[in-house]
Amino acid sequence: MRRVEIDGIRWHVQPEAEPLIHQLLQDAGRVIKEAPAKRITCHTLPAGTFYVKRYRHAAFPFRPVKFLFKPSQAAQEWQLAQDLEARAIPIVRHVALGERWTWSGLQESILITEGFDGRMLHEAEGVNPADVLAFLARMHQHGVLQEDLHPGNLLVKLSPLEIRLVDLHGTRLLPQLTPAQRDDNLTVLRSYLPIQVPPEIAERSARLRQQRFFERSKRCFRHNRDFVPRPIGTLRWWIRPPASVFQVADARRAGGPATRNRRGERPRASPPMCRALWRGTSQRVPPSACRGR
Repeated sequence: MRRVEIDGIRWHVQPEAEPLIHQLLQDAGRVIKEAPAKRITCHTLPAGTFYVKRYRHAAFPFRPVKFLFKPSQAAQEWQLAQDLEARAIPIVRHVALGERWTWSGLQESILITEGFDGRMLHEAEGVNPADVLAFLARMHQHGVLQEDLHPGNLLVKLSPLEIRLVDLHGTRLLPQLTPAQRDDNLTVLRSYLPIQVPPEIAERSARLRQQRFFERSKRCFRHNRDFVPRPIGTLRWWIRPPASVFQVADARRAGGPATRNRRGERPRASPPMCRALWRGTSQRVPPSACRGR
């Protein structure tokens, strides 16, 4: 690890990535996400694909001052990435951390990570659930607890098989996980994916899934992993996305509840949210229109 200063920004950088700093900062890149205090861009260089996450602390008054007393979000993620690599947990590699300081505090933090040619777990095809459970067991064995463990936080590449933890937010490092912490973590993942778990964990995950959708139903007019816009006729619906190939393949292999109910029947498709946008206005839809057919 090297410490250098480039254009007034203090960097912690992997030696092989130091020549790329100027190129990445000068390249406009492709905007992935932008907010007043945060901007994420993707950059494709001859050396590979990189993601640059900028935290613009100066966008809000007095925010730079608080980082005189605590590490920034970028600094916390950087340190956590180093600790996870030391515990042999596969993650998206962090190659550089930059911070621009002035007399009034931390004005900007820049975090650079390598791109990884993988897909989010719920979008990947042909993933063996046993491999996912083995990855989770590896995390638990090394004292790693990801409290927000959902398929979007795991990237998968099939040839050769690689699973990496991509979002480090909510990750804790502990000397050892208790059985209750392991079960809680498995419950969260089971609420997203139909992996094979003991019956008591399956029941807990079902309740957790129901609670999560109830809480997130307030955000059904947004495009996220729980709800997607879908035009049907003259109406624009926000519905739950269809099951991923991973879920369908797993359920078929296991002959589980995703393909048959208790009476051996195939279940109906999940009903869409009972709201729609029609001609730019919000309109309630009769419950009968929301029943699966």
